[in-house]
Amino acid sequence: MDTGAAGSTEEAVLAMWAGILPAAPRPDDDFFDAGGQSLHLVQFLQQVYQRYGVDLEVTELFADELTASRAAAVINRAMG
Repeated sequence: MDTGAAGSTEEAVLAMWAGILPAAPRPDDDFFDAGGQSLHLVQFLQQVYQRYGVDLEVTELFADELTASRAAAVINRAMG
């Protein structure tokens, strides 16, 4: 995977999260620890679909920590 693509996707994820979460997250912040809830996650998934045409399942993003880099990796993998 191209590191530049991963970095730009991570930046896009952070921008999406900043518009959804109560406070702008840092790259290593966990989505849920930063105030994210299930409704916010659904909003994020809708934005991912609109931007990338990738229809992710909620379960694809659940992990010990849902950071921007992990979300970007899931998106990039789904784009194949």
